[in-house]
Amino acid sequence: MRSAKSGKEILKIKVGKAKATLVFADEELKISLDTYTDFHLYVGKILSDEEMSHIKNREDIDKLLKSALASVTKGHPTKKALITKLEAKGASPAQITKIIDILTASGLIDDRQFMYDYLEFAKNRGYGQDRIIEGLYEKGVPQHLIKGLVFNYDDEYKRASALLAGLEAKFIRYNYLQRKKRVYAALLRLGYPSGIAIKLLDKVKKGDEKNELVALQKDYALAKRKGIADNRHKTINYLLGKGYRYKDIMKIMTEEKNDEMD
Repeated sequence: MRSAKSGKEILKIKVGKAKATLVFADEELKISLDTYTDFHLYVGKILSDEEMSHIKNREDIDKLLKSALASVTKGHPTKKALITKLEAKGASPAQITKIIDILTASGLIDDRQFMYDYLEFAKNRGYGQDRIIEGLYEKGVPQHLIKGLVFNYDDEYKRASALLAGLEAKFIRYNYLQRKKRVYAALLRLGYPSGIAIKLLDKVKKGDEKNELVALQKDYALAKRKGIADNRHKTINYLLGKGYRYKDIMKIMTEEKNDEMD
């Protein structure tokens, strides 16, 4: 049987700026200065297998904690996101719990604060309710926190309205109907409710007659490249389907025919 004093004796300790090295008869073990201090190590101390295991586990936790701190410093991740990163590094459930507890107690991980920070960020990016909620779930914010959020309709409408001029400019090359369709689709992609998007369509400017005709000429040219213009009836239906007025369609088709006759 092994005696109570059996184990590995520390023959020498080399203390550096960042690490301490424990020298045994058969190996050397480098540990952090915090671990060295916490375990009250000294030359001549005999470490049992259990004590060696505790020291090595503490070292593993220190390494994982440093990695977690780096992640927190770079991106302020949620608890869920950080757990996923630690799992990828091979951390055990017990080690993960320890690290999360340390970071939570120090205030470095706070899912509620992260949620509010992301909320402000997303609103400044012009995102609506649905897009914001989707983003929070993707970031790993707990469901019970997300469900507690309240979105004010007037605030959503105001932020969506602020985007309208930019969206109209983005889709200026399209005719009035197409422009409205694209503005509506863009607002939905940004996460605004369909009711708000539909309401804002009434504010989309029709544009002048010249711009409508320019857009019509482009789509008519496209129809010709596709071979649709070879059939007069199909051409008219194609352009009507894109929201152009019948009289404008007939105008450019007549003008083209007159040009061909000249």
